[in-house]
Amino acid sequence: SGEVARVFSTLQDVTARVAMERALVEHRNSLAKAQQLANLGSWSFDPATGATVWSEQMTKIFGVGVESLPPSVEDFVGKLVHPDDRAGFIAGWARALSERVAVASEYRIIRPEGDQRVVRAQCEFIADGIEGRYTMIGTCQDVTEARAAEIALRESEERFHLAARGANDGIWDWPDVNGDELWLSTRYFELL
Repeated sequence: SGEVARVFSTLQDVTARVAMERALVEHRNSLAKAQQLANLGSWSFDPATGATVWSEQMTKIFGVGVESLPPSVEDFVGKLVHPDDRAGFIAGWARALSERVAVASEYRIIRPEGDQRVVRAQCEFIADGIEGRYTMIGTCQDVTEARAAEIALRESEERFHLAARGANDGIWDWPDVNGDELWLSTRYFELL
């Protein structure tokens, strides 16, 4: 007749599972925040299928959305790696794949809006990754500002040394009067 004749149900305690899911979400949020603070992205690559997964920070570093990730390594290199750095990138990638070794490199990228950045990349293989197959994992860190600061420091030091030589004066520096470190220019010794 369609009338309910009996009700049967079960009850299950999911407290531990919910707590584990919350902890996982907190861990993912902490990892995402740490990657953002370090300007460091992470990725994984399945050589058997070509499937690639990028972290949110990785997409920000390269200036692409998840929906517009390059579908292959060749496409990634052709669209995002600076033309002068492509051969080195491909050689390192090929070495990592063929020898299953960790590889570290620095290369320039050109983001879709046209600005150029410098990234430091590292990758390595892990066994028993996706469904028991080898998986390549890696990181990319935007080091553009650090490289610019290094160049500016080198240029500043070079200008200082040129000025010191041009002045024909002996120069000395005692940065910590309580310490023993003393810097003396070459001309200082020549004058003595």
